[in-house]
Amino acid sequence: MFPQDLDKANDFGGRIYSRSFDIFAGALTYLEQGVKPAFVVHTGDTVENGGWQSGLATMQKARDMAAGSGSRFFPVFGNHDSSGEVFEQVFGLDTYTVTCGNTLFIALRCLNYFPVLGERSQHIPKSVLYQLDDLLTRWPGNVVLFMHEPLRCDAAEESWALVGNHELVISLLERHGNVAMVLQGHTHFFFRQRAGGIEYVTAPGLVNANNVPDRSLCHGMLVYDVYPDRIECSLHGAPSTDAAVKGGYRASAEVRFTVPLSRQASLGADTAAGLRPRSWPLAVDRYDAEIEEGCDPVAFCLFNGWRFRTDPEDRGKELGWHGHDLDASTWKQVKEVYLGNPWETYLAKGYDGYAWYRIAFTVPEGLRGMQLEVVLGRIDDCDETYLNGTLVGRTGAFPPEKSTAETAKVSRLYRLPPDLLQYGTENVLAVRVFDSGGTGGLLGLPYVRIHHTFRHVPKGAPNAPPADTTELNKGTEQNAAADADKPRS
Repeated sequence: MFPQDLDKANDFGGRIYSRSFDIFAGALTYLEQGVKPAFVVHTGDTVENGGWQSGLATMQKARDMAAGSGSRFFPVFGNHDSSGEVFEQVFGLDTYTVTCGNTLFIALRCLNYFPVLGERSQHIPKSVLYQLDDLLTRWPGNVVLFMHEPLRCDAAEESWALVGNHELVISLLERHGNVAMVLQGHTHFFFRQRAGGIEYVTAPGLVNANNVPDRSLCHGMLVYDVYPDRIECSLHGAPSTDAAVKGGYRASAEVRFTVPLSRQASLGADTAAGLRPRSWPLAVDRYDAEIEEGCDPVAFCLFNGWRFRTDPEDRGKELGWHGHDLDASTWKQVKEVYLGNPWETYLAKGYDGYAWYRIAFTVPEGLRGMQLEVVLGRIDDCDETYLNGTLVGRTGAFPPEKSTAETAKVSRLYRLPPDLLQYGTENVLAVRVFDSGGTGGLLGLPYVRIHHTFRHVPKGAPNAPPADTTELNKGTEQNAAADADKPRS
């Protein structure tokens, strides 16, 4: 089934890892001399093993080889790249956009490693989905996404290859009429499916042997010719591994297809001016519907600015760590990429006991008169949450009472009383957490949402809300599950 020159001793599923850099060099030679592309998109796994020890040198070698070919090279993080820190050190951003004429290319990272816990999450975080939704809404032209783990693939590969929240991501993409293609990697097997007006294509992979309709070629790559109304795609490959190393590629006569473009493509001479990676804009002021349908509108997200500090002697309340005016600049910063994960991930390895999270945020004047709620997600084990120094919610039991594992499963949802909020200026949310053992901390992706519009009534007036804000959120453990956030991504 495979070309006879494959060294089976170095072969895993038809992948020739032992000669991967030689094959990569041959492919770059062919692209430079035969195709002359405007730029190259790589769908992940630039190296065989990008772990901490060997990753830096091998990734630098891949980067230098690509730079020497003369083509602009835009990779995305893959599971073999292993270390996001090394990847960013070598290639820069791992989630970014590239503009070419009227088409926006979005590099989407969907695999996150947490070495301290020995875990990985094959999901696209909700914070990234908010930003993606904003990008797709604002961009007037066509959009092509490229990523490693696929959103759609062959049924035989779904159990191990699919992005975990792929259905949610696909539903988001299909709401926007400008998404033309999703370019995927990971499986090394050619796959193509058109669904919901979007073309999903998995590249066969340079170090893959065959598994494509044209079995006379291996080590395949896809070449895209962009026209104002369409993208024409063709498979290019080599008849053998030795030919691939020498740059002996050719276009397949069998694998060719066309992707229509819904937006008029601009193909002016200045298209190359947009070929540089840009950071994603942060989605922080959200007034539209949440990603999941049927939820109350999101006012804004609380993804950036969290601070963290352990409290082994439980003196935080005594020292005023819940107050508005505390200077928390010396506390540890909580990186957005680690939101939704226990504090053992990188904040406090092996720590059990009391700890605090704090974030400062501004409520726009336009939200005055609306009932706002903060959704913190799950917290392990129990919490007390304060707004500007006042308790607004509590879930679980702090010592000396015995906390139960059930409270760690409950998504926290607390109302933010209008009389405690400061509009147009800084507010502070402080969360006191106790973890009795195992992993602990704030495990959600926090945001503030609008419960319903109402006119605020002063205390004491007819139909006024309760004056005691603790009473306002009483019974959180019983009602939070029914009104909880959707499962975290």
